[in-house]
Amino acid sequence: MHNSKLLGLSIAILFSIVFLLNTSLPLPTVNAQIPTPTSAVPHYAEITADNAQYLRPQLTIGNGDVSLPRWSPDGKKLAFGGSNGVWLMDANALDRPPQHIPFSPRGVMELTFSADSARLASIGIIYADTGIRSNIPYLHLWDFATATTQLALNLSGYPRNVTFSPDGRYLAYATFVGTATPEFIRIQPNCIHLLEIIPNRTQEIATFPCQPSSDTRSDSSLIFSPDSNWLAFGDRINNVQLINLKTRDQVASTSLLNDSQRNSSITMRFTDDSFRLVINAGLQPAYVILLPLGKRISTWYDGYDRKLQARKERVIEGNLTYSHDGQRLYEIAPCKEYEATFKIWDVNTGEALATLDLPYAYGVEFQHPQTHMLVLKRLDVQGESHLLAQPNFMVLDDRTGRPQLVFDGIGNKGYGDLSPDGKRFLVMRRQYVPIVPTIIDLTTGQQQAIPPFWTSGIGLYKFYPHGDILAVDTGTGVHFWDLHQRTKLYALPVRTALTSYALSPDTRWLATQSIAGESIDLYEFRSQLLLHHLKLDGNIKHVAFTTDSSTVLLVLSDFKDYNYNYTIARINLPSGDISFVHPPLPITGEVYFFPAPTDDGLLYVAKITDGIAIWNIETNIVTPMHGTKDKAFRGWAFDQARSMMAAVELRGKELVGLDEAVRVVIWGAVTGDQIQSLRVPATLLDDTTRLLPPLLFFSPNGDRLYFRVENLPHGEAWDPKTYGQPTAWDIATGKQIAAYPLEARAFASSPTHDILAAANTNTLYVFSANLPNLRWKADADVQTLTFSSDGKWLVGRDANRDTLILYAVDASNLPTPQPPPLTPIASR
Repeated sequence: MHNSKLLGLSIAILFSIVFLLNTSLPLPTVNAQIPTPTSAVPHYAEITADNAQYLRPQLTIGNGDVSLPRWSPDGKKLAFGGSNGVWLMDANALDRPPQHIPFSPRGVMELTFSADSARLASIGIIYADTGIRSNIPYLHLWDFATATTQLALNLSGYPRNVTFSPDGRYLAYATFVGTATPEFIRIQPNCIHLLEIIPNRTQEIATFPCQPSSDTRSDSSLIFSPDSNWLAFGDRINNVQLINLKTRDQVASTSLLNDSQRNSSITMRFTDDSFRLVINAGLQPAYVILLPLGKRISTWYDGYDRKLQARKERVIEGNLTYSHDGQRLYEIAPCKEYEATFKIWDVNTGEALATLDLPYAYGVEFQHPQTHMLVLKRLDVQGESHLLAQPNFMVLDDRTGRPQLVFDGIGNKGYGDLSPDGKRFLVMRRQYVPIVPTIIDLTTGQQQAIPPFWTSGIGLYKFYPHGDILAVDTGTGVHFWDLHQRTKLYALPVRTALTSYALSPDTRWLATQSIAGESIDLYEFRSQLLLHHLKLDGNIKHVAFTTDSSTVLLVLSDFKDYNYNYTIARINLPSGDISFVHPPLPITGEVYFFPAPTDDGLLYVAKITDGIAIWNIETNIVTPMHGTKDKAFRGWAFDQARSMMAAVELRGKELVGLDEAVRVVIWGAVTGDQIQSLRVPATLLDDTTRLLPPLLFFSPNGDRLYFRVENLPHGEAWDPKTYGQPTAWDIATGKQIAAYPLEARAFASSPTHDILAAANTNTLYVFSANLPNLRWKADADVQTLTFSSDGKWLVGRDANRDTLILYAVDASNLPTPQPPPLTPIASR
């Protein structure tokens, strides 16, 4: 026995030495150019009923869109609020990816730094979907010194603003409840909230009444005076509140500023000495309130002219902004329709220092005493941000009024901010779908776009070719991910549809079409090397590869004489030679290929004279589906063998509106014969935005069809966000054989194993399809679900966060099967 132990130990040491000496162990095959992995690549098992309990989120793709750019007062940080929380950037290294603040709320609508840059407050939304979406506002206070959340507070009403006092003692916000319809508005008794910030604790110390307008979308102002003794709130002239924080009294009431003719949006500013509150309403004469009396004045200057030996006054004629030192006053008054006059006044003498005619209506947005720059923002006749007219911003010298620079950007509240040194302006710009942050150097006019770190919305997504690579369509382009490495490969720089690009089955080639749909680019996928740029006659409707990866297939359409003509263009790789093939049967109308009904994109559902047909664009065979003439169908789905196709027949003849479903029809994909017709209640399908995958699924062996049903009153249109019950139907008999015990807003069937995934409010489930019992449950607020074609990945799309969550079973983390316990010999 002792010798056998030594022999085993010697063999183990020998194998260890051989293993350590063999440093050239083969790495897993990688089908695209990716960084060298720093750790072992996990092996993901196919998701089954037995291992579903070990599903874990392996990857999150996307971080939403952003707005609300904010410089920290010390100039070191940039903050953005977006659909997925709050993000921070190094203001001096804008090429570095942003950092996410943990536990920050989603759907951020308010964001502000404290004066000492030590804290960041945000108001966002927590989405709760109970059939009808409800939004829960949430106040979050982040402490940079401790890198912890100092306050997390659910708000009882709709938030309007959040702001710190200059001395850092207070944090204030305003809320109200109700809707934008005046007859339903309900004002909270106390809607201005004052919180005191003390070490390790922030607590509410006072509330004050307010009277916000009924328009929840209107901009409002909530500001502290520079000495932190006053708090002002309002969004219209008729509902301004001014609060003395020392006495907790409301000094200026609605009766003081009541003006039925002045109901445009307002902005408010205290002068630096805290002795005046200036309320601007577009280009109309401003209101000026003297403090602490709360007295309103109609002239900003009242003095004696020694030359004329008479008193002189300067009546307020337009909106007013005092300089930081209080020596100059900037006034913008209307002179003609959509035109204004800009004047710089000497506060001490009442003399005009400069006059400038402005071609459009503007208001002062920012000023900086060191750089002597005024940033003006374009306004409409109501005094609100003008969204369409350009240029949106103008920069003037605050001493001479001389124009320095003009530039464009989104002008409405929260989409621009001036750096603390006054030299850089961060503005948000809309490019196609995404909003792109851009830095404007106000001294040189140079512009620098911040790299597109944010995806700005998750659209459609598709697996290539066997689940290894995932392509995700976002607002900033199409992003390709290697799922086994969990690494992003690269992104196409334009937003496009899933059918307008394709990856070859061997992952060697990538084909993309232009936005106009009239040219095609062919790349080598690994190196991103452009091989061919080809211009074609006709609009490219669809892109695919042949099964051997040697040829690119393009479906071209041309509209002439009120008819569509369709052609298949075949592009040989790598030569780039093009040949054309016409379909054997005329395609009479638009083809319903979006999204592509098969993973490889080779089967194409088309409209022909006698109804619906399947067009195999690789073989150019058109197979009519029997019994489809003069009928409308939706929700195409194929079984794994591509031998059957199912679709939902709608009651009407046109695919217009949200028609009620009549039945689900199944055809033989090769013969076109009708195999089964299932008469079912109204079926919930993908919505008109086409961001939901089809909700018809075949079982892996093709004997069942799964879909979600909902009993609706006759004539009532279905709602794509309404919950329905997943059901299973036997194809041979046409009968329902299972109804799974939950109401789901999304569900999916695995293509390789008999399991179903379903999602309802904040919960994600995996069921056994044969035995309807729960296999896995997770906290996730997803609105669409998809399995990968190899059955290894479950993808949930969170529309609120604009992210994809990818779940998988890491085989290395599965428990090792234990042998059954040995039975004692004596008991045998």
